[in-house]
Amino acid sequence: HGIYDPTRIGVDISGAGSPVRRYRIDTDNTIIPAELSITGNPIAVTDGQFFFAEMVVPSNVELEFVGSSPPQFHVRGRLQIDGRINISGESRPYFEQPTLSNIAGDDGGLGGIFGGDGGQGGDRCFGNGAAPNMNGRDGGNCRVLANHAFAGQVGNTAGRGSALFPATGLNSSVQAGYPAGFTVAYNMQVGAGGGGGGLMSPGGPGRVVTNPVPDPITGVPPRASFMGPNASGGALLPLLPVPAGTSSGLHFLVGGSGGGGGATSPAFNINLALNSWAPGSGGGGGGGAIALRSGYLLRIAGVGQVLAAGGAAGASALTPVTLAKGAPGGGGSGGSVVMQSGNLIDVQGVVDVRGGARGMLARNSPPTPNPVAGGFLHTEGGEGSRGVLRVEAPVAPQPTALPNVQPPAGPDTVGDLVDEDLRSAFQSQFYSTGQPFGPEFVRYEIRAFIDGNPQPVVFSDDANVGLPAISSISPIEVYFQGGTVDLVTGAVDLQNLTPWRAQVGSFSGNPGLADDGLNGFRFQIVIDRSLGNQVEIDSIKVIYRI
Repeated sequence: HGIYDPTRIGVDISGAGSPVRRYRIDTDNTIIPAELSITGNPIAVTDGQFFFAEMVVPSNVELEFVGSSPPQFHVRGRLQIDGRINISGESRPYFEQPTLSNIAGDDGGLGGIFGGDGGQGGDRCFGNGAAPNMNGRDGGNCRVLANHAFAGQVGNTAGRGSALFPATGLNSSVQAGYPAGFTVAYNMQVGAGGGGGGLMSPGGPGRVVTNPVPDPITGVPPRASFMGPNASGGALLPLLPVPAGTSSGLHFLVGGSGGGGGATSPAFNINLALNSWAPGSGGGGGGGAIALRSGYLLRIAGVGQVLAAGGAAGASALTPVTLAKGAPGGGGSGGSVVMQSGNLIDVQGVVDVRGGARGMLARNSPPTPNPVAGGFLHTEGGEGSRGVLRVEAPVAPQPTALPNVQPPAGPDTVGDLVDEDLRSAFQSQFYSTGQPFGPEFVRYEIRAFIDGNPQPVVFSDDANVGLPAISSISPIEVYFQGGTVDLVTGAVDLQNLTPWRAQVGSFSGNPGLADDGLNGFRFQIVIDRSLGNQVEIDSIKVIYRI
């Protein structure tokens, strides 16, 4: 796909006058322009996999993604992030019902690319009975690629929605009477918040922490019968150890799970307005998933950021309430960032896979007329689990070499690189022919040993000399690009390069270096092991006549 150009890959969604340029990339439908690709043809990316010679995200650029596939960047040379990649799950504020007209529960936060959405809050109860939609909805589970070794274990990773409480959904079950003995009194019955999303650890449970109502036996608060049941956090997805024969780069590429939604609730309901139940709050979205893979250097600069955190569920304001309040949501789990380099890793910037914060309702009712202090009620959602950060190089880096990752790196963060690509490549520098004008280019000849055979195979664009080195029929592919080289300084005019050619000579009506007429060239060779071949390049010749 050539050299990455942020202005050509993705849609610019920056606001007018914004100093930061935001580009949205669709992993299901991105067209690599013909002038960027080495084939000279536009290429459609429909599976999230991008193959660049070099990729630098400038400091004033932010990337985000849409689509059904996680982005996977395969970069032959340098992959450097000076700007920001943001695939965090969406956070949701606590849903403060402004009037009694709200009916639907608050939407859950959207998951980052390939992450699960947060669960929707429960729809408002009208006090005349319970219905399933009054419970908080479950978040979306973690997502893994097809044939993942643990695909069967993602089904319970989402945070669970909390249950309607009181469970009857009837006003007759609402005991609005705190402080006791006053005409204006407030209900202290409330359900738990939604559970947190799970991944590298179980998500936190949603729970009611306390209320000010004395227990009828002990006379000491809280009154347990006024506290709804816990909402389960999402389950752990056990990614370690990596099964034998499994690509770790794909194994750790996991979309985070969403937090559960909070149920509808009559908490802080005034006893003169028993119809004022409140809709529940939504859970935070799960963090997304991304793979960053480099053949030479993978660098997150000190100003660079790769964000795949779980979305937070909101906390209610601390001011006294005047209307009923719904249960809060749970936080989404962090997503995954997989970084692999065939040579050098340098991570000085921020990489964030933290779980989303739990939602919370911890407030007082207003003082009542005499005056008596309002009652403090506290319920909360579960925290989202941390996500996955995996950093691999030929020699595993030390966790201390990752000073700004969140949460801090541990032994499971780093590992030796054992993955191999079926396709790899290298590119030469420019060669000068030593002529002021382009010579008569004749052909190329490449000698290579295939699968350990002691006799070399000859590849050439001239069918009388060797086999063609072209895609799908050969274990190697070769491309040539012409340029003008200054004979005194050796500088190359990089603004006027020819398209990449699959030939040196002019054969079968296809263009080659011979048609471009320039005095310099460079080449790149792609080695394709998808046919099972092991390749050793012995020599490369570009033949021309002066």
